[in-house]
Amino acid sequence: MTDTMTAAAKQRVRDEWVARARAAAESWTTNVAATSAAATVDEDESHDIDATWQADTDGDLAGIFSEQGYAQRLDLNILEQIDFSLTDVVRPGAIVGIDGHRDVVGISGEPFEVDGVTYETISTEAPLYAAIEGLRLGDTYEFRGQEHTIDFLA
Repeated sequence: MTDTMTAAAKQRVRDEWVARARAAAESWTTNVAATSAAATVDEDESHDIDATWQADTDGDLAGIFSEQGYAQRLDLNILEQIDFSLTDVVRPGAIVGIDGHRDVVGISGEPFEVDGVTYETISTEAPLYAAIEGLRLGDTYEFRGQEHTIDFLA
């Protein structure tokens, strides 16, 4: 890992994170559409109990998928609004190095790789974020009984 990051490199990290969040939101939207279609029962036809049960189950799943899809779209909207400019303080949009690994502050999500570096995500709702918010490069903090140092910040 390098000790500095250019604005263009940071933009690539943002773009990858947004692309992954967009794909997740689209996947949930597709699941809702498919499950909703499966939940539709033609009232003019007769159906056995299994078909009716399956349609009811699919309807329940469509509701769950719809709620999750809504949450994914909200996360995507939040992520798209975050300022990803270079920074010298831990805030949403910051890339933070802690104990040799990189974290991106914003919303929670799956780890991802850009330019050969793996990035974990930190939600602004996470206890870790509360411990590091506002810190600068070289600052130390205690989290879960252990001391850590901010060793990278962009």
